Amino acid sequence: MIVDTNVLSEVLRPAPSAEVTSWLRRRESTIHLSVVTVQELAFGVARMPRGARRAELQRSIDAAIHALSGRVLPITIDVARTAGLLLADRQMIVRPLSLPDAQIAATALVLGHPLATRNVHDFDGLGLDVVNPWGDDRP
Repeated sequence: MIVDTNVLSEVLRPAPSAEVTSWLRRRESTIHLSVVTVQELAFGVARMPRGARRAELQRSIDAAIHALSGRVLPITIDVARTAGLLLADRQMIVRPLSLPDAQIAATALVLGHPLATRNVHDFDGLGLDVVNPWGDDRP
């Protein structure tokens, strides 16, 4: 199971959703991240004002990434090609897909993993098994 950035971000919040936290705990050993999520989290923290809140969030992110050591998935040549095809397909039907979403979706497709996200609609029609931890109890 690959978790989208919004899933990991949720559990890093000061008051995370109990539903999402519980959902992740039940699947802890099967959770993977795309390196794109690491990039998106780094960008989000870098945009915050310097101070205690930013430092604490950075520590939480570092701990989460460390806990998933060995389960952070790279952008391979196959993933890059697949992401390019997804972007082109979506452009042709005038339904844009962001580059990060295309890369995360392509990683899931190439590796045959389901994708957990709150933004289910963003990934419609890509051939993915998409799960919403905010209310979907599928595996």
